Amino acid sequence: MSGVPFNMLKHLKEECSNISKKFCNILYDLDNINNKTKNNKRSRVEAELSDDSNG
Repeated sequence: MSGVPFNMLKHLKEECSNISKKFCNILYDLDNINNKTKNNKRSRVEAELSDDSNG
Protein backbone atom coordinates (compact mmCIF):
# COMPACT_ATOMS: atom_id res chain seq x y z
CA MET A 1 0.00 0.00 0.00
CA SER A 2 2.88 2.40 0.58
CA GLY A 3 3.50 2.56 -3.19
CA VAL A 4 0.05 3.96 -3.96
CA PRO A 5 0.57 7.47 -2.50
CA PHE A 6 3.98 7.71 -4.18
CA ASN A 7 2.48 6.79 -7.55
CA MET A 8 -0.30 9.31 -7.03
CA LEU A 9 2.19 12.04 -6.15
CA LYS A 10 4.34 11.16 -9.15
CA HIS A 11 1.28 11.32 -11.42
CA LEU A 12 0.18 14.66 -9.96
CA LYS A 13 3.68 16.08 -10.38
CA GLU A 14 3.69 15.05 -14.06
CA GLU A 15 0.20 16.44 -14.64
CA CYS A 16 1.05 19.75 -12.95
CA SER A 17 4.16 20.02 -15.10
CA ASN A 18 2.11 19.38 -18.25
CA ILE A 19 -0.53 21.90 -17.21
CA SER A 20 2.16 24.46 -16.41
CA LYS A 21 3.75 24.01 -19.84
CA LYS A 22 0.36 24.29 -21.57
CA PHE A 23 -0.48 27.39 -19.56
CA CYS A 24 2.84 29.02 -20.49
CA ASN A 25 2.24 28.21 -24.16
CA ILE A 26 -1.25 29.72 -24.00
CA LEU A 27 0.11 32.90 -22.42
CA TYR A 28 2.86 33.08 -25.05
CA ASP A 29 0.31 32.67 -27.85
CA LEU A 30 -1.98 35.32 -26.34
CA ASP A 31 0.95 37.72 -26.06
CA ASN A 32 1.80 37.17 -29.72
CA ILE A 33 -1.82 37.74 -30.72
CA ASN A 34 -1.91 40.97 -28.71
CA ASN A 35 1.34 42.17 -30.28
CA LYS A 36 0.03 41.45 -33.79
CA THR A 37 -3.21 43.27 -33.01
CA LYS A 38 -1.33 46.30 -31.70
CA ASN A 39 0.92 46.37 -34.75
CA ASN A 40 -2.06 46.12 -37.11
CA LYS A 41 -3.84 48.96 -35.33
CA ARG A 42 -0.71 51.11 -35.49
CA SER A 43 -0.33 50.46 -39.20
CA ARG A 44 -3.95 51.42 -39.85
CA VAL A 45 -3.67 54.60 -37.79
CA GLU A 46 -0.42 55.57 -39.50
CA ALA A 47 -2.00 54.94 -42.91
CA GLU A 48 -5.03 57.04 -42.01
CA LEU A 49 -2.83 59.86 -40.75
CA SER A 50 -0.72 59.84 -43.91
CA ASP A 51 -3.89 59.81 -46.05
CA ASP A 52 -5.28 62.77 -44.10
CA SER A 53 -2.08 64.77 -44.50
CA ASN A 54 -2.01 64.12 -48.26
CA GLY A 55 -5.63 65.16 -48.80
